[in-house]
Amino acid sequence: MDPPDMLTVVLSSPEQSVMDVLTGEGLGDLDLAAVAVLAVPLWALPADQRSTVAGLCEHP
Repeated sequence: MDPPDMLTVVLSSPEQSVMDVLTGEGLGDLDLAAVAVLAVPLWALPADQRSTVAGLCEHP
């Protein structure tokens, strides 16, 4: 079974919300009840892995 389609976003600080990121990317009107969003807190990852993880979370 394949996982559902989901949007991944990167949170660069604890103060940043998912809506902050979505609005910054022009997706502020996204219906969060209809779209799965995976938010990755980069600050919680080791510094040497952050750029790799952020790259995996990019979307077209």
